[in-house]
Amino acid sequence: MVIQDVSWKGDDMKKMIAIVLLLISSQSQARGSRFAHVTPENESKYGLEVKLTPVDGQKSKFSIKVKAVADDAKNAWLIVASEALSKEGQELRYYIWQSKKTEKDILVKAMLMPTKGAGESSARRRPKYYEVELDSKLMGRSYIYIDFPSPVTDGGYYCSIDLGSYLKKMTKGSANKELTETAPQKDSLAYKARAEKRKALWKDFHRAGFEKYGKVQDIMIYAEDDSLTRVCYISEDGLFVFRWGKSTGTIEKVTHAKMIKYDKINRITYEKRSPEALGTFSLWYYETKELSIGG
Repeated sequence: MVIQDVSWKGDDMKKMIAIVLLLISSQSQARGSRFAHVTPENESKYGLEVKLTPVDGQKSKFSIKVKAVADDAKNAWLIVASEALSKEGQELRYYIWQSKKTEKDILVKAMLMPTKGAGESSARRRPKYYEVELDSKLMGRSYIYIDFPSPVTDGGYYCSIDLGSYLKKMTKGSANKELTETAPQKDSLAYKARAEKRKALWKDFHRAGFEKYGKVQDIMIYAEDDSLTRVCYISEDGLFVFRWGKSTGTIEKVTHAKMIKYDKINRITYEKRSPEALGTFSLWYYETKELSIGG
């Protein structure tokens, strides 16, 4: 290697110092940040608390409540994949940081807004929670991912809460036969057929979004119907219903006389009163039903 004698001008020296500091910062970030795969067995190690409870009257649906992280700069996302992700596959930092609209095997990326727990103190630093409801059939390939929304120089943990591990622990050895039978059975033909149908549904949703809006909409919160032919969701553009047929799907924006601030909606549920009738989607703000959408 030959090293030449170089004289530095003031501006050149400033640029070089800036580059060196950037490299040091990048290396520091890589050393300081660590990925955590969170399960019921190790959640306390990372200061997390995850509660999984069946939804009243709906045997296959669960309410998930996660105490929000103390660092307000971090966000949480619900991630739903086309199939279960490996521990390494759940490390989604660069997918989140690059703000990609689509990613192989990721069907849904929905940001979760922290909510105050019912009856909590009104103190300035009151506890907050991420809350979501999921069908048990989705749990095995769904995750709550917590991280900074963009690159940072600080360290700390970023993590994926493996929701399937919580369902597995709840149903393992359960005396409740009906609850156990709702857990995903990946080897069954019925499960595989439904998984393929769901994958096709969301593939067509992405296609329809590109055709109508020139992009894949970022979903904040959503619910599917039982037959996997309709999805009701809220994006930054409003409230929509995706209707899926045998060969195509359409996205319709829902307009309603009742004025609703959609960013205040905590969850969407699907309810079916009878086998013959079409079910309805309900929009909730905590325990208050704000709107129902039928047909």
